[in-house]
Amino acid sequence: MASDKDMQALELMKKGVGVDEIRAQLGYRTAETCMKGVKRAIARSRRCKTIETERALELERLSDLYRIVYQMAKTEGDATSIQLCLRIGEQRMRLLAQPDPADETTLGSAFEETVAALDDDARDTAAIAAGRAIAAQMDYAIAHCVGIEVTKALYLMPYLMNILASLGATPKARADIASKLPAASAQTAEAKHEDNLMDEVEKYMSRFG
Repeated sequence: MASDKDMQALELMKKGVGVDEIRAQLGYRTAETCMKGVKRAIARSRRCKTIETERALELERLSDLYRIVYQMAKTEGDATSIQLCLRIGEQRMRLLAQPDPADETTLGSAFEETVAALDDDARDTAAIAAGRAIAAQMDYAIAHCVGIEVTKALYLMPYLMNILASLGATPKARADIASKLPAASAQTAEAKHEDNLMDEVEKYMSRFG
């Protein structure tokens, strides 16, 4: 079937096989028709794309790269190739260790849930936007980066927590707000009592013109 041939062409291209070689191997008439077949296979793959299939595809690509670079490191002993092997291996292990995103709460989703529970106030828009940007940056680093890059991203956590505190969205911030409420209520009641007294005095004095 043509679709099977297209998928084979895509698999060969992922492995680094040249277009002309793929054309000759699979019987495409021209390099252009071969590339059209690859594009059809990509479109077909995207239609049935899931997190798991994307992860499997990325792992396969990394494995292909690792095999190429490993041979270079093994035969030539090149320090750059060895370092690249280590980085590819680290990225593969990171992908394998990642939980299913459907079962994982990201900082971004948690931040949005927190914001949704707050009282609407346009004055908080800038703070919310800043927190959203920090959460997105950290989520990206956790999902796609490795080693020191992830550690650097985690240094943003205090800034995110400060923003949440300023919005009254941390346990300590809520406790601080609650501790001030009785005093504020007492002051309001006292002021209201004074206003009532003044009203009574003015009412009494009005009787004498």
